[in-house]
Amino acid sequence: MIRSVAWVVLVVAVFLATTAFRFLNLKNGFPDDHYVHLAGGWQMTFGEWPTRDFVDPGLPAMFAASAAAQWVLGDTLYSEVVLVAVAFAAAAAFTMLAVRHLTGSMILALLAAIAEVAIVPRTYGYPKLLLYALGFWLMTRYAARPTIARAATMAAVVVIAFLFRHDHGLFLGTGGLLVAALSTKERNVRAVLRSSGIFAGLVAVFLLPYVIFIEAYMGLGLYIRTGIEFSRAEAARQGHVWPSLFGEHRLQAALLYECYLIPLVALTVVALDRRREVIAQIVPVAVVALMVDFGFIREPLGTRLPDAIVPLVVLGAWLIGRAWAPGSPVRKDRPYVQKDRPYDARRLIAIPVSVAAVVVVGASIVRAGSTVEELDRAALLAPWDTIPGRFGERAEQYRTRFEDYLIPSGEVLRLVPFFNYLDRCTTRTHRLLNVGFAVEVPYFARRAFAGGISYFAGYPAIPELDQRVLTKMRSEVVPFVLVASEFANEFPVRFPLTERYVRVRYTPLLDVKIRDDLTMHILIDPNLPSRGRDQATGYPCFA
Repeated sequence: MIRSVAWVVLVVAVFLATTAFRFLNLKNGFPDDHYVHLAGGWQMTFGEWPTRDFVDPGLPAMFAASAAAQWVLGDTLYSEVVLVAVAFAAAAAFTMLAVRHLTGSMILALLAAIAEVAIVPRTYGYPKLLLYALGFWLMTRYAARPTIARAATMAAVVVIAFLFRHDHGLFLGTGGLLVAALSTKERNVRAVLRSSGIFAGLVAVFLLPYVIFIEAYMGLGLYIRTGIEFSRAEAARQGHVWPSLFGEHRLQAALLYECYLIPLVALTVVALDRRREVIAQIVPVAVVALMVDFGFIREPLGTRLPDAIVPLVVLGAWLIGRAWAPGSPVRKDRPYVQKDRPYDARRLIAIPVSVAAVVVVGASIVRAGSTVEELDRAALLAPWDTIPGRFGERAEQYRTRFEDYLIPSGEVLRLVPFFNYLDRCTTRTHRLLNVGFAVEVPYFARRAFAGGISYFAGYPAIPELDQRVLTKMRSEVVPFVLVASEFANEFPVRFPLTERYVRVRYTPLLDVKIRDDLTMHILIDPNLPSRGRDQATGYPCFA
């Protein structure tokens, strides 16, 4: 009883500490990539839905999470800060649950959570921690005691992961299918097919409403083509790398190879062990780990390596537990927990190797996550009596719209006068067509994006998509079009119908120079009736 209470207290303490750290750590705003899904969440606050009303590259649940936070906490960046901090804290808590279920050790669970938090993943990467930590915990529980209820819970999380980003569903679905197949007590093909078939059927049933929704509002063919081309463009921009261990960033390079090595070592240990319980719990996690490594890790390594941290710490903790406590299992629900084992000669090798591995991996994590710098950014290295007041300061900062150091790009900073003009002379019914790379523009402008696309530069040249954008734009009130000069030549190539419509209907209003090589051309619809002129700028007022 005392041990159970201590465990609950420890998990709660880690959750609260992680929430506080990530909240305080967000001192300089969100990176521009974060606005890919934040803009979608902002669009949902206007009553629009992914796929039905705007193009979704495969992130509907991320859009919905940001929208829900804005509905509950207000439409400022403060809501997103709270969402991100709580999500990372929940990821640390579920990681602890998964590790304790595998090892029975609170110490190893705590170390895994500390390592996960210390690498400080980018804010938009929170699903890559939360979903996999939750998924691994559910897999290990199912392997210990397979039931229909646990299979249904696991399938539901796979579908939720798919809705956050489709490759998450693919990776965790593969792990769930392996768990279902390997957890059968009967060692025959029929039992394996029945167990895995039940899990696959549950996933299909849970996913069917979303598939019907897509077919009804966009068509599966166009949806799949758009998603594939979008992913292909992302992969081409930042490919997988195999860096040298003797270069400038040696510890970062080492962490990449450690991410691959630890799952392979775990699979080797399982092959030598051969117990059904061990195979069912570890093989799926190791396979998902390798898929995550290859799918997530690419340049720049400092940004991408933290995305693969959950499989690394879960499998690493299990290997440490095996190194320090080899022997025969004594409990069916936790097959790796051993007590009162005689001293084993194998520990002469296993223990020193595990200690060395912890040191090397720990150093790699601290280097890749710039942990000391991040602690300083959160003001946790300052006198402790100053920390409580920083929570209020940070909350107030993120409720302020145009704090210079919270603005992610030069485009937004230079466009602030234009955004102020929009506040004076337009309403929420007026939209912006955002042609370029700056996905954060609609969010800071506090206006919905037009044409059902948040930023045109992220999408491929598909004629059906071009027609869809044009059709939707014609049904909307769009006083302004913002064309980034760096995308001006690509616009007529990728979206010829929309570009022709813009060229014929709109006229130049002003040019805003962002930097030497980038200008934002702002166009206006001269046919839209105005109600006067703005006193500050002389531009038409539509409010």
